[in-house]
Amino acid sequence: MSVNFYHTANNPRDLSSTVGGAISSTGYTGYLSELFVYVDSPPSGSQSALNQYRKLHIKNDDNVTYTGVKVWLYGIEHPDQVSIGLEASASQTISSATGSPPTSVTFSAPTDYINGLDVGSLAPGQSTGIWLKVTLSGITDPDKYATFSVTVGFYDI
Repeated sequence: MSVNFYHTANNPRDLSSTVGGAISSTGYTGYLSELFVYVDSPPSGSQSALNQYRKLHIKNDDNVTYTGVKVWLYGIEHPDQVSIGLEASASQTISSATGSPPTSVTFSAPTDYINGLDVGSLAPGQSTGIWLKVTLSGITDPDKYATFSVTVGFYDI
């Protein structure tokens, strides 16, 4: 069984370039530093928050169709700081990692298969985009070693 994560065509190493787009041929190895640029949180006590958006693709690299495909977060240390959402349209982009959120994407923080984002079915070679949002504020103590996993579950037919 093989559903894998891939980078997008626009995966910049800065906060001001376009983010997202179509799936690339570059696999995601699982390190958060491949996606997110390190930023300091806003000053202590600040009510404002800084959001950083990134996008991954999940792709069925097998020769069978998977149904009941869902995506959720696992091992999340700070649930109020991380959320995910399904892309609203193929090749969806945003103008910068800290700008406006992607249009028509609803972010949530599911932590198990039952409550996971419902992708539906993935036929062989088919993919879909997953947006990730990390929120930092001066109210929350910064934890530069915080981590989480994005998990995919499914049935094969």
